Amino acid sequence: MIDKTPLRKWPRDSIEKWGPWFLYALFFGILVWERVWELSDHASLSAWLLLLIMAGAVICSAVLGFEHRLWCRYLCPIGGQNALFSKLALTELRARKGVCSGNCTTYHCFKGGPAEPPEGMETEGCPLGSHPANLLDNANCVNCFTCEAGKAKEGGGGREEWFWRRKFFFFFFPRRSGRRRRRRLFQTRSTPPRPPRRAVHAQDERKEADPFSFPSLLPPTSSKTACPHRSVEFRLRPPAADIWNFGHQESVAELCLMFMLLGAVAVHHLPVVAAQLGISPGFIASQLTPHEGLPASFFSWHALATAVLLAAPAGFVWGVDWLWRAAFEANAGVSVVASSGGGGAKDEFAALLASASSSSSSSSSPAPTTATIPPFLSRLPPRLTRVAYAYLPLTWAATLAHYEEWGLREAGTVARVFARSLEDASLLPRSLAQLVPAPAADPAVVDFLQGSTLLLGAVGAAVFTRRLGARPWAQLAPQLVGIALVMAELWYLIVC
Repeated sequence: MIDKTPLRKWPRDSIEKWGPWFLYALFFGILVWERVWELSDHASLSAWLLLLIMAGAVICSAVLGFEHRLWCRYLCPIGGQNALFSKLALTELRARKGVCSGNCTTYHCFKGGPAEPPEGMETEGCPLGSHPANLLDNANCVNCFTCEAGKAKEGGGGREEWFWRRKFFFFFFPRRSGRRRRRRLFQTRSTPPRPPRRAVHAQDERKEADPFSFPSLLPPTSSKTACPHRSVEFRLRPPAADIWNFGHQESVAELCLMFMLLGAVAVHHLPVVAAQLGISPGFIASQLTPHEGLPASFFSWHALATAVLLAAPAGFVWGVDWLWRAAFEANAGVSVVASSGGGGAKDEFAALLASASSSSSSSSSPAPTTATIPPFLSRLPPRLTRVAYAYLPLTWAATLAHYEEWGLREAGTVARVFARSLEDASLLPRSLAQLVPAPAADPAVVDFLQGSTLLLGAVGAAVFTRRLGARPWAQLAPQLVGIALVMAELWYLIVC
């Protein structure tokens, strides 16, 4: 007997307010636990971590009875990391708002429902409870294609494979109309694609019905779709188009998660960071090497160092912005704190800069009528919660570069370790187990790939700074210097 009890609705206001901070705190605790207890070297502890994450999904869905994957969307640390990096995706699944609001009344792509003749297929609705026309970014979309393809697709895999080959071939090797096709391909939500012109002749009708026309990237495996109006489209786009759109919602908790992931790269290289700070190698070896009868200082030192490194990137970026704004206020002769009747370190710093500039100008020759100021002090610095998203490509690149060494050198030993396990269980002869190869990339190749990845992330961060700041390069000098310093530290930790 199937239980037809309806699922509970989300406490949307509370979960959207406190859910990201719960995710951040849980991820923070997992990273500290990973470093202190060396989870990468203990299979049992890693299994407990996976069971903990799976238990959260079971409790939210089966025990508490919430609908639409509450744990995966708001509380899961893995889902939060994937949602953050999905903003850099080159693809998006969206629906045209004009078609949905003007022609649709059932919203089966979002709620689920039966088939809608003549074209609408039966669908179970979005598993995350997101409407494709109201998506502001890729964070709440897992590209399951339920809203487009319905419960099942018809047709064989050969046609899908041929579709993707032809689609990307015409994108990278366009014909005469390639420029116009690519322009339509990279249209974002702010500039929705034009509706197709009404076909007049039979040849025009076949052309408009061509399944390979841009911007849609979905394979034409069936003549029917879940949306009876064919509003849902899967298309290419520029990287991180969601971030620089005006509808993007800035989140402090999301930024904290991003900088924590950047700090996690430094946590994985904790001995190198400690050596940079001048800590003796003997102390590092005694505190970072697990041994029998671990003292309490081992865990406390690990936990404290890990927490500091996880918070360091956010503190550094905030410090750069604080100095930038203080210098701007000193140059303009205005202090926000003084005007409100208070005082503080920022006010003292601004007064110090103002007095230094006045003393230097009085001791030198008569100054011209118009003082020369640096370009980055000519305008108010951009909002930190907006330009801080420029570090997202660098965070993604640093995380990828850190794991490239494991993937190119240690991943090749998996087959040999598995063969030895079969040998120990007397399931494989020793002579055959020794023949299993263990390929590994040369260290120079790994260093080259890691350096190239970091350079790509730094260039992306600089370009995003220019796009998010919406001003010339010279007026964004402090942000660019901060990116360069973070890039140099990551290069030293990962490549050197």
